[in-house]
Amino acid sequence: MQKIALLVSIVALALSGVVLLSHLNRPSIAFIRLGAVVQEYDGMKEAQADTRNSMNSLQENVESLKQRVRDAEMTLDSARVVQSADTNQLQSILQMKFEELHRYAKSADEQITVQDQRVTEAIMKQINSAAEEYSREQGLDILMGTSTDGNIMHGEIEFDRTEDFIEYLNSWYHSGQGVLP
Repeated sequence: MQKIALLVSIVALALSGVVLLSHLNRPSIAFIRLGAVVQEYDGMKEAQADTRNSMNSLQENVESLKQRVRDAEMTLDSARVVQSADTNQLQSILQMKFEELHRYAKSADEQITVQDQRVTEAIMKQINSAAEEYSREQGLDILMGTSTDGNIMHGEIEFDRTEDFIEYLNSWYHSGQGVLP
């Protein structure tokens, strides 16, 4: 009887060891909601503010050019009233101002697009760098990012590290590691 009890104890101990080992060997997995991370990242907020400032400056320049075009139109209208011989020259100047306005507005749109792409790329590189460090510090084997594209359709709340990662990311950013170009 003692041999059976001893054998049962050994088997139970072996099984609990197997269960423990299988649990220890299981990869540590977590996910973050990438949309929330990007939205709450202080680096992104600052980049958006810089972009808004650049856009405002470009918009002010566009408005200034529009005002010059309006002024030229008024001058042309006045010249027509007095039937000045300079109306052809004024029409030519007005046409040049319209073209200048169009070129500048197009250039401003292109500058904003390029700046937005550059900043977005830099932000994503920062987030990825911080995610690598965070994963190492947290002992995570896999850190996945969810997106609206549906790469992770569902995850239990205990695997969602979004809020913790946002805190880490913003702390990382303010420590000077996340610097925009």
